[in-house]
Amino acid sequence: MGKFEKLDFLKFCKVHKIKSKLQRGWCQIYCPFCGGTGDYLGFNEESQAFYCWKCGNHSKFKVLTKLSSMNWNEIKEQFFTISGKKVVIEKKVYNNKSCEIPFCDEGFNPLGAEYLKYRRFDAEYLEKKYSLKTTTLHSRMANRIFIPLIVNGQTVSYTTRDYSGVNKLRYIACEPEREVSPLKHNLYNIDNCKNDWVTVVEGCFDCWRIGDNCVATLGTKVTNQQINLLRKFKKLFIVFDRGAKKELDYLSYKLAGFSEVEQIELDADDPADMDEKELKEVKEYINTNN
Repeated sequence: MGKFEKLDFLKFCKVHKIKSKLQRGWCQIYCPFCGGTGDYLGFNEESQAFYCWKCGNHSKFKVLTKLSSMNWNEIKEQFFTISGKKVVIEKKVYNNKSCEIPFCDEGFNPLGAEYLKYRRFDAEYLEKKYSLKTTTLHSRMANRIFIPLIVNGQTVSYTTRDYSGVNKLRYIACEPEREVSPLKHNLYNIDNCKNDWVTVVEGCFDCWRIGDNCVATLGTKVTNQQINLLRKFKKLFIVFDRGAKKELDYLSYKLAGFSEVEQIELDADDPADMDEKELKEVKEYINTNN
């Protein structure tokens, strides 16, 4: 990943006569969003991220335009410089063994394709893009969509999704002894993330709805290994299900000192259920603010 723009926030504060103080790597000022009287809003020089200890994360765009009468292009021209620092996402290469894959059809099962169509997805596109398969009807995991976890081109684990509505368990993941690397030590779709920013969602279906530069944590509970991977990105847009506010805030807090974090709230219950209008709005917002 290449060069990125670095904010000189001390210069911004000086020009706009904003009282600030330096404290343990943070430049602290009053927060214009929560109305607190203390220096709750901090800017971390290393991560280039804003975080308020009372009301959470705020994007650079949101903070700087709120604190000044300048437009965004003027702010970028006057207070941002190009940094030569590179953000590197380390990807392990696993050569010690291969992941044992369950019995799958040679082609995509029509019933599985119909299920994806019902969820407003293009089955043929997803099959090719994400190497999806359907399990054979007589296997131990029949009536499922096989979803491989691919890291650096290699399948290191997988999960499966029932499409019949009959099985009690919607998802069944690879058994630990069959994995090359644990499912929850990785981020789904990481190989399709080529920028120093990323959108973070919970599940595979959410990830498919948004597309490239989007990773899934495969559940609301995020492991330390996944947090360490996310900290490699300069900026993160977190789009969790509507009912996962507590987990969303916790993840934002864990990442705040390392990356710029922004939460995106949806009208839909989860990203996979977004209609085309909301999906377009979310993508436009991310592309404008990354």
